[in-house]
Amino acid sequence: MFDRPDSTSECSPEELLERINEALEQLGSTARYKKIPDASPGCESLKGKRITMVDDSKNVLEGFIPELMVATGGLASLIYQQKQTVNELVEEALATSSDAILMDYMLRGFYGDTVVRKLKEKNPSLLCIGFSSTEKRAFERIGVPAVRKNVLDMQGSLQDIARIMKAAS
Repeated sequence: MFDRPDSTSECSPEELLERINEALEQLGSTARYKKIPDASPGCESLKGKRITMVDDSKNVLEGFIPELMVATGGLASLIYQQKQTVNELVEEALATSSDAILMDYMLRGFYGDTVVRKLKEKNPSLLCIGFSSTEKRAFERIGVPAVRKNVLDMQGSLQDIARIMKAAS
């Protein structure tokens, strides 16, 4: 898991660049940024929000790290789901003290809606958003908003998340 520092405030541009590269390194990526990517328009409501993205694909996490870090002002966390059980993943996600959890649907060994159900049992006020390239209905059936995770249009995916978070606040 890549977790943000215990800060609830946005970081300086230098710290933001460092957090992006640190998250990439912790995933085992060799990619490094020399400058901060531009902020995505339409994602202003994500600024200052603590958001955790849960996915079992290293490539997907690697792709979203820069966009999500910039959008949140460096307050994003990532959970790379590999061998964790449902309960372990729930505890790991809750430990991030996030404003929102972005949950993939097809995880290793179980589905994301199962994790979200348990998260909501433990913390009913936690905003969980289904974040899947394949399945939205399973999340919507349990009363959770869902966004299509599009690695070819990360900006559009984050704009959809921003709309949900703005409506929820």
